[in-house]
Amino acid sequence: MYNNHRSELHLMAPNKRIRDLWIAGLQILIDRQARKSQRDLIKEENWILSYFRLADKDKSNSLSKRECRKLLTNSLNVKVPNDIFERLFQKADK
Repeated sequence: MYNNHRSELHLMAPNKRIRDLWIAGLQILIDRQARKSQRDLIKEENWILSYFRLADKDKSNSLSKRECRKLLTNSLNVKVPNDIFERLFQKADK
């Protein structure tokens, strides 16, 4: 998904009924995402911007490598291996 560093997840349901429940639940999530309104997207953008502003300690309107790492780890609880973080940061910093 989005060619990121995350691994695939293969699920095996214990039976057909559970499999069908999983499929129905995933379809609901996909449909909800597809129906998001402009207002929903703006709310998401504001959420992201508020975290960005909190992470931008020097108010430079950009994140240093250190600020970015702290944002991911401390605020968003995202654990990214150092080599992958370095590669993604360098790519974004171009």
